[in-house]
Amino acid sequence: MMKRVLVGECARRVIKPESIEGEELALVILRDGMTEECELTVLLRNLVD
Repeated sequence: MMKRVLVGECARRVIKPESIEGEELALVILRDGMTEECELTVLLRNLVD
């Protein structure tokens, strides 16, 4: 589920998940600890692009 959120957000931002920016988003997902997909998506979208 976390990977799905990451890949979706990276696609929205037109970046690769393995890029520096993608890795930073992955760290946000891992550190936050939310378990709901929609909550993680909102969290990432609220970050400054």
